[in-house]
Amino acid sequence: MIKAFVFDLDGTLVDTVKDIGQSVNYSLKKNGFLPIDLDIYYKFIGNGSKKLIQRALNYQNLSDVSKSLFEKIYTDYLNYYQKNVCVLSKPYKNVSTSLNKLKSLGYKLFVVTNKPLVPANKLIEKLFPNIFDKVYGIDVDTPVKPNPYLIEFLCKENSLKCDELVYIGDSDVDMQLANNSNIINKIACLYGYRPKEELLSYNPKLAINDFAEIFKIIN
Repeated sequence: MIKAFVFDLDGTLVDTVKDIGQSVNYSLKKNGFLPIDLDIYYKFIGNGSKKLIQRALNYQNLSDVSKSLFEKIYTDYLNYYQKNVCVLSKPYKNVSTSLNKLKSLGYKLFVVTNKPLVPANKLIEKLFPNIFDKVYGIDVDTPVKPNPYLIEFLCKENSLKCDELVYIGDSDVDMQLANNSNIINKIACLYGYRPKEELLSYNPKLAINDFAEIFKIIN
């Protein structure tokens, strides 16, 4: 019996790429490097903020920067992003109304994201106030998705089992997380940041082009 819906954030609930890209570009410019076209950042999102920074540096053939400089670029990015987390970010079509309907039906709602916890909470509080039971994001030592740590912690903290969850995401990382967590009810969002073929290769229980289609999994 399904008791809870667990959502990825970036590319699933909200299109965040412009705010993320502008924040990375701010940090790159602050540290003497060229900015990157915002449309390129769709390729960089999915494995956490440090991987985001590494991909941005790799894109400009800057993978050999020192560890101290990398950490400065990352810190400058995070500080700027936390203050500008919801300038251009917008929920995808039908997300807000569908979440409210799920909540009214009695389902628990959670976010599990590789975004650092502080900006993740700020974004959710701004766009979806009083909707989610809890946001699970990345702290200093938290293993990132597709490691199943956050799902296991969520289940333990909320007395849930993996077969009582629906997991919804837009990337290969999300599909891998569902597999690693033994979540059968996984939904692939085809409107997000990854190619359709990539997501379908993981044989999701449901693939959707519109967020409102998530109800098919309980009907």
